[in-house]
Amino acid sequence: MSDPKDPLSYWPQFVATTEARMRVGRQEYGDVSFSRNPEALITEIEEELADVCGWSFVLFARLQRLREALRASALSLPSEPVNQPSNRRL
Repeated sequence: MSDPKDPLSYWPQFVATTEARMRVGRQEYGDVSFSRNPEALITEIEEELADVCGWSFVLFARLQRLREALRASALSLPSEPVNQPSNRRL
């Protein structure tokens, strides 16, 4: 079980999830990625990063709507500017 106070406690779960994804990929595609042209892998990584950014925006927009709904219902939230990064670190 992970300890919410220790971010690294999630590491084993991250590794297990990544390994499971690799095994699914192996079953579906074999090990061809290990012999693909490096430029093709770069393109694949760029496409995946664009997907991650897109999904991050979807979640960001949903969180903004949630924040607005909470404020509209008179619940108080700490007022941290939405358009400025916080000083918090991952």
